[in-house]
Amino acid sequence: SAQEALEEIDCQTRTIKGVADPSIDWANVRETWRIVALALVTVARFRFDEDLFEKRIAALSPFRNDHHDVAQRIHHERCLWAIYALDFKKLDDLLKAWQTESCDPVWMLRKVAILVEMNRTDDAIGLLNHALSSIRDIPEDECSLAGPSREGWALWMALAFERERENPVQNRIGALPAFMRWRELTSLKCNALVEKHDYADAVRGHNDKKEKLPFDLGHRYGPVLLISNEERDRQVAAYRAIRLSEVAGLPTSANHFGIASDILKLAANKLSLNDPNMAARLVLRVSNYDQDVTLTRVFSRTRVATMPMDSVKRLVQVCNGAIEYALPLIAGGRPRAIFWIGRLRVALEALSRLVLRSGPKMAEAVFDKALEYYRNDHVVDDWWLEEPIRHILERSWETLPKDRQTSRVLDLLSALIVGMDGFTTSSERYPEPGELIRNELSLSSRTPGNESRWQEIINLLIRGLNTGGEARKRASIRTIKIAQKGLLSDAETSQVAQALWSSDHTEPNDLPGGTDLYEWVFLLLPQPQQGLAEQRFRHKWLDIDKFPQRNDADLDELLWQIGSAISGLNVYQRSLTLSDREQNYLAGIVGQWAESPPVRKIGFFTNHQDTDRVRRAIFGLKSILLKVLIPEATATKLYEKIHQLKGSDTPGLELIVGIVRALPKRFDEIALLVRMELTSDDSDLVKNAAWGLHFWLKAASDSTPELRPPPEDLVREIAIIIATRRKTVLSEALQIAKWVFAEGSEAQREVISQLTIQGLGYLIEELRYDRKHDQDEDFDVPLLRWGCTHLAIAMAEHGYGDDSTVARWLENAKEDPLPEVRHAQHPAFTHQRKETTGTDDGATSQTE
Repeated sequence: SAQEALEEIDCQTRTIKGVADPSIDWANVRETWRIVALALVTVARFRFDEDLFEKRIAALSPFRNDHHDVAQRIHHERCLWAIYALDFKKLDDLLKAWQTESCDPVWMLRKVAILVEMNRTDDAIGLLNHALSSIRDIPEDECSLAGPSREGWALWMALAFERERENPVQNRIGALPAFMRWRELTSLKCNALVEKHDYADAVRGHNDKKEKLPFDLGHRYGPVLLISNEERDRQVAAYRAIRLSEVAGLPTSANHFGIASDILKLAANKLSLNDPNMAARLVLRVSNYDQDVTLTRVFSRTRVATMPMDSVKRLVQVCNGAIEYALPLIAGGRPRAIFWIGRLRVALEALSRLVLRSGPKMAEAVFDKALEYYRNDHVVDDWWLEEPIRHILERSWETLPKDRQTSRVLDLLSALIVGMDGFTTSSERYPEPGELIRNELSLSSRTPGNESRWQEIINLLIRGLNTGGEARKRASIRTIKIAQKGLLSDAETSQVAQALWSSDHTEPNDLPGGTDLYEWVFLLLPQPQQGLAEQRFRHKWLDIDKFPQRNDADLDELLWQIGSAISGLNVYQRSLTLSDREQNYLAGIVGQWAESPPVRKIGFFTNHQDTDRVRRAIFGLKSILLKVLIPEATATKLYEKIHQLKGSDTPGLELIVGIVRALPKRFDEIALLVRMELTSDDSDLVKNAAWGLHFWLKAASDSTPELRPPPEDLVREIAIIIATRRKTVLSEALQIAKWVFAEGSEAQREVISQLTIQGLGYLIEELRYDRKHDQDEDFDVPLLRWGCTHLAIAMAEHGYGDDSTVARWLENAKEDPLPEVRHAQHPAFTHQRKETTGTDDGATSQTE
């Protein structure tokens, strides 16, 4: 409406709708037109409508000479546009052209704020000095607060630079310390410290309503209709906080001291649902490192899923521009480089999250850039950039459709290897592209068209294995991927075996050293002689005479090594056969472990090293108990230890499978224990019971008839969890139900089918991305949608495809904004629970 009114008024010809009226005070109309037009420029900027922004600035061109503030305001608006667009090159040019010395000192303060946000601290201090001097030269006037008000807000930056011991601002201009001066300005209501706190409180709101507690037995208060403008008031306060930072000249921070960052982060949190575009721009401007809490909240997986696609595309452009500008600057000496490293970390992290919404073409473009950043000399030199680079590699790869991953997998395998050809990094934690290949099925076959590249890759890996150090670790990770796919020729297999088992890196009678691979993995890799790896693995871990007495740590490690070998080899359709003597030996080891204390405590606190060690032992032991039948006495002690571990950081209910084998007479008691924990109010106990039941189901399905499967009512409990949407264990229940439909028995499917379909029907609505789930940490919407989709796929492939609820989930998945659901294809793809040091899905390296 305001814009339409302005368009009807022509201040140049002094007409309204083409009609001249000499009685009108055109000086007043012209001034008011200009004020409204300037406000509309800000509106266009807040809406990030660049075309409208430029159009409205162009309309102000005839008014530039009306008042010196007009040109200053336009220049300031352009600077603010550039700073929210992270267009640092344009912002630098604008700052060079911005002359503020001969006008209202408030424009100096606003320029100082932007100089600070461009890390031009020296220029900012000089101009702040000039501004404060000019403000104090304003004549005192009882009817005007122009000087005190400006000074009050300028003191925020003075406070930041008071911390600069070598050249404090107050010494240069004779200013009082900020807090002392604010106290003096309190009587004039120009205490900017208090004012800014009031702005922050307004954004936070006062949502402290408390329900009255009834006194009389059985009495309950009825529902009360509350009408409140608090949410709207908080949203308005968020926009006011943004404008305060702009008008008062408050940078996000200065000299490592937060100034406007607190109120801007509050504003971003508040606007993240109603104005996600503004919230995202605020976060990109305010955050100075990639794990900033506000960044992770505003760019959460759920929030990214609900962002309008046009906003996503613009934000991707913004992040790309910031990255390209900052990359050359991180090579400079500190402290300047630190500032731009922070900008780079934020832009990379935001881009890695936004890429999930990209189509194949954009995702591939980001993936190409990620590979460039991975090998950038300046990036690899700074450990602060390890995590953002890892994320942008992982997430751009994740977003690529499966067929594009297959076509690009050679780029991962041929990427530079750390420790070779002069490619070094500041840390061993620098990402390894080979780790992105989670499934050997994505590897492309060798063809005449790519044969030369395959030969280059294999030669690269052989060189890496022979080089040793970090190069050997990373080359071994890539080697296991291609070896298991059968992509090596006989000659190449021999070369890889020689490099892997080279005496330069391997002790006599030991397995290859200098890699991050689990020791059982060498049974899958090329060997100089067939069976050599298994022989040495047995000698190391199953030599009965080698360690007659073991301490607790030795027991934990042995159980982990043997158990992970059994479960890991099973994934690759291989087995570790145990002789009767070895089984008796392991049964004795299990007996010793069962008698050891569960977890050592230091004072009131659990020893985390012991916790991790015991957790590893449990992970291995659960697989050993499927191969080794332990005596009843040992099983009884183990059962007691499970009770001792209950409620600790190392729950052991997955061990019940072996106890069921050894103590068949206590089957009902064990089933009751699982049933009670599945229905417990303790979320940790419920999850532990769910995974214990899951392992029991799988083991009973894979094992001989001697292992009795769990009762059907326990399986039904999983369906009840889904039907009632029990949040704390819903994700686990969805995965277990998916297994039942994909690999369970027909009877088990029948037990859970109706309740599962009922729950999936409710979840279609409850798991919409645009519903408010922020306050519910147990409701991980993307993970739950992933679980529902794969459950629906498994159901569709096993007789339930005609059900309308299953069909709706499959149809919705095709258009899901996130790749883990959008790219779901078949039920064979499962996401197993990650252990501390391994997984159930055949991960082969400790980094994986």
